[in-house]
Amino acid sequence: MVKNQKGFTLVEVIVVAVIVAVLAAVAIPLYNGYIKDSRKNVADNLGGTVASACGATIQQNLTPPVAEHVGPTAIDFPGITDGAAANSIQVPDGFTVDITLTTVQATYDKGGNHAVEGELFTYTK
Repeated sequence: MVKNQKGFTLVEVIVVAVIVAVLAAVAIPLYNGYIKDSRKNVADNLGGTVASACGATIQQNLTPPVAEHVGPTAIDFPGITDGAAANSIQVPDGFTVDITLTTVQATYDKGGNHAVEGELFTYTK
């Protein structure tokens, strides 16, 4: 008598489910760490770029765009001759750049959820 059964046993399905659960338990925290690190790098680069542009604008005896800029938007820096925007820096969605006369801060907080604790970048001239 030949049995021709197809399919998986309950034990095989449970073993596969356990393996997937273990892989997910390891992969999800790693992925979240990579995302947090990449957002920190974007904030560091954005803050440094804006700080450099502010320094160049101040050296030209002009004032930087002092305000809070929330992404997605662009920060326009005035030119030397006619005051038109000579340099424009895009602020990505979820990031905030706060420019005062002494500091530039770039932080990430998508939707006001406080996803990142503390300041990601602070530049003091």
